[in-house]
Amino acid sequence: MKKYIYFICLLIFITSCSSDDSNLAFIVGKWKVTQRIVDGEVIELSECDEVRVIEFKSDFTMKSYLDAQVTGSIICGIHEFLYKWEKISDSHFVSKHVGSNNILANYYKENNKLKVVYYDGYEAYYTRIQ
Repeated sequence: MKKYIYFICLLIFITSCSSDDSNLAFIVGKWKVTQRIVDGEVIELSECDEVRVIEFKSDFTMKSYLDAQVTGSIICGIHEFLYKWEKISDSHFVSKHVGSNNILANYYKENNKLKVVYYDGYEAYYTRIQ
């Protein structure tokens, strides 16, 4: 009887862990911006946008950085920041500064893309690169 109860508890534990991991699999990885929207208008991506990456890690941290040097007269500045992220639902995530509870951006799963709504109202779409 003890073996039967132990087996049921183990089965419940395994299934509850694996479903949560699969829900996080969508967002964990590297993403690159493919479209920006300001005041409802699609705007052209800048040279800086084209090399900007956001990376969601499985330890609930994320970072934003440039994955290449920009040539020409454009200065993107030093843009490497560390944030934390939280899962709100299977298709909704938020980012915050480490040590703060203020939401910086909302991230929404839309098919295989990531829609981002920033705190100042502009939007962007990202595609997974890794």
